[in-house]
Amino acid sequence: MKEKVECPYCGEDINIDTDNWCDEDEVYEYQCEECGKYCMVCASVSWSYDAEKLDCKNGLAEHKYRDVPISSRGHTMRLCKVCCHVEEEKEG
Repeated sequence: MKEKVECPYCGEDINIDTDNWCDEDEVYEYQCEECGKYCMVCASVSWSYDAEKLDCKNGLAEHKYRDVPISSRGHTMRLCKVCCHVEEEKEG
């Protein structure tokens, strides 16, 4: 993935390839292609969390099942798109 940051010297965009960056805070040195000056690019990783209702898991709504392939032989399982509940097999 490519990210852009502004050069602190000339204000031009510095294009940064982030494909090899880790999921932690790191500092990288870059040379601006426009003015030739070096700068530090500080990468800061943050996480955010939120909560959503799972009405189907709490018996307040029906599960929304979809068939999910589980083998190359065409076997599937029924999985709820909302809460990931697996429907039990019914005996026929």
